[in-house]
Amino acid sequence: MAESIPFRKNTKEGRFDAYLAQEHLHFFHKRAVRGEADTVVYVTALPVGTYRLLAAVITDNSIYTTVRCHLGDRQPGAADEKEFLEFLRSLNAHHAFFKYAMNEEGGLYADICLPARDDHFDPAMVRMTLNLLVYHLGESYKDIVKWLSVPGDAERELNGH
Repeated sequence: MAESIPFRKNTKEGRFDAYLAQEHLHFFHKRAVRGEADTVVYVTALPVGTYRLLAAVITDNSIYTTVRCHLGDRQPGAADEKEFLEFLRSLNAHHAFFKYAMNEEGGLYADICLPARDDHFDPAMVRMTLNLLVYHLGESYKDIVKWLSVPGDAERELNGH
């Protein structure tokens, strides 16, 4: 019989909470998911031009912290799917730090993965990553939104509309 793996606590949660308090950053809503990975998600809205996009900082007991931004939705299997996928491939080829992906329902996301051992997790790096994402989307979202049937809208998504 296999040995059970001991539960590992999400040590990034406490460090991120302390950083947010120290820097007086009050624009995150914390959602504890927990489970085996002891996942905690910090949700916020990113200002991108005239849009406010839903973003999340996902921490858990792994070496990874993920920053994910919902860019909007598109109809899966649309007539211009081939051109759209080529557009995404081009974005991914030009921007190594950000990776774009679409789920089966047509949700388009920009993801960033930050690896760090527990003792090297740096909340300031998460903040810098979010700043870079806002800057990058400020430059590119006008081109991305053309491909979407529904642009991202943090207010609508947070309030379930």
